[in-house]
Amino acid sequence: MDNNGLDMYNEIPVLSTYMGHENLYGTEHYLHMTAENSRDILDKMEEFNKGLFPEVLE
Repeated sequence: MDNNGLDMYNEIPVLSTYMGHENLYGTEHYLHMTAENSRDILDKMEEFNKGLFPEVLE
């Protein structure tokens, strides 16, 4: 779903039914933001924050 551009949090009722959970909270337990499924967000934030934090040299 995420790879097809769907918002996972809008699709929780579908996932919950598909997975056989009694409520949405059981399904939310399995939804996590990771680098693999949120690369677009991470790329945008990296560009937005560019120069905000100086590089630390050791």
